Amino acid sequence: METVDCNLCGSSDYALVYEMPDRFFFPDEFFKVVECNHCGLGFVNPRPSIGEIGKYYPRAYFEPFSRDRKQHLRRYSNEAKYLLGIERREGPKMLLDVGCAEGDFPRFMKARGWIVEGVEVSSETAPIRDFKVYNQPLHEIPVERPTYDAVTAWAVIEHVHDPMAYFRKAGEVTKQGGPLSSCFRILKVLPQGAYSVKMSHVICTSSRRKP
Repeated sequence: METVDCNLCGSSDYALVYEMPDRFFFPDEFFKVVECNHCGLGFVNPRPSIGEIGKYYPRAYFEPFSRDRKQHLRRYSNEAKYLLGIERREGPKMLLDVGCAEGDFPRFMKARGWIVEGVEVSSETAPIRDFKVYNQPLHEIPVERPTYDAVTAWAVIEHVHDPMAYFRKAGEVTKQGGPLSSCFRILKVLPQGAYSVKMSHVICTSSRRKP
């Protein structure tokens, strides 16, 4: 485990918000969620290091992607709505899906006419052979210029060790006017007793502005 400063502002001044176990795979392991007193960012601290984090993503974590296909298709359809403005433009469109897991969302978009690539760091996902996947963190992929019409990261940013590096890289590889579409956990709206996400996986939650 490692103790870290705030990824957003660099402050080491933070306060404990709550402590919860990883109810899904490691119910005996508890993790503390803290809030930065300077900028309001919430994050797990201490947290599993990069060398330790793979333990918390067993194969079972990815199995739901192959179940309840109708539910996931509804989800992908809703996510695709954020890209309609790009999709309606003339010419080919290229998508990078960060945290693509088993590759289902990129395939959904490929069927709509997009050229797709993915980023997935876990070795526990099923192999993807029908489109290019970078098996490394987003900020380490060998793409150095604006290449993608859109970058998506659905429920991914809260899992990574360096969210700011991901945002910077997304800006670097997205064409002018292209969106970064993402969703992630909001710290304060989740009551302590109802917080049932996999705690060890939530590396960083979203920030809020102080009044």
